[in-house]
Amino acid sequence: MLSAAPGWEGGIRRAALLLARLMLAYLFFVNLFWKLPPDFGCPPDFRFTTARPDGSLNRSSGLCDWIGVEEVWSTRSASYSTARAP
Repeated sequence: MLSAAPGWEGGIRRAALLLARLMLAYLFFVNLFWKLPPDFGCPPDFRFTTARPDGSLNRSSGLCDWIGVEEVWSTRSASYSTARAP
């Protein structure tokens, strides 16, 4: 039969768990602030990427570029299968 752990062993276990939790919390909060995006890499006017009349993209930068690209491609029709039947 297993015996109960001595009182000091339980205290060490709780202290180790507390230390591990504090270290993980520290890592979490340090990584929250590693790169605060004041402008998300966008140009000063926050211009998104747009499509020109010929279909090519008028690119921007940063997050505004990707948002614009997603918007342009969402309005284009997509062919999911281009394979031809024999």
